[in-house]
Amino acid sequence: MLHVKAVLNGFGCKNRDLIPDLYFNAFRRLIHPFHAFEPTFPQSPLSLRAYYNILEKMIKYVVILIGLMFPVACSQSVVESAENDLITKKGLLLNQLAVDGCSWHFAVAMGDEWGQYLASDQSNDLVYPLIEKAMTLTGTYSIGVEITFRLTGRKKEVECGWGKHLSMDEIEVVQIREV
Repeated sequence: MLHVKAVLNGFGCKNRDLIPDLYFNAFRRLIHPFHAFEPTFPQSPLSLRAYYNILEKMIKYVVILIGLMFPVACSQSVVESAENDLITKKGLLLNQLAVDGCSWHFAVAMGDEWGQYLASDQSNDLVYPLIEKAMTLTGTYSIGVEITFRLTGRKKEVECGWGKHLSMDEIEVVQIREV
């Protein structure tokens, strides 16, 4: 009803009190999609380009806000899981250097794949007794173990056949026993 009245009175010449209503309706059309097809005034105080500029600025700030929140949320969860989560799995302590494989490392079943890990320097006191026991045997070494460990998030290199070195994920061994 106010729209028809404003158009009939010459839009803003005689009824200047309707101008705030124009701004409200224009903003409502931008935000609420069901009001997008309401009749508009022939001489709008803001151009369509001005509305697009306002909308672009609002979208830019929302994208920047989301962009700042996303990395912080992801980095905290990754660091917490790497530091606090202990994993207990059955696996193998392997040395296949004699057949062009790699020196002592762990092979652990992680779902559908086998993960290959190296013990950290702090974990050597737990791992070496098993290695010394296996050294009395000949050939390639494969010891079944149950291992409790946590990922350190670092990489470590192991010697492999033909003088090559392979980079593997480092683990901190908390407990290990032969099975």
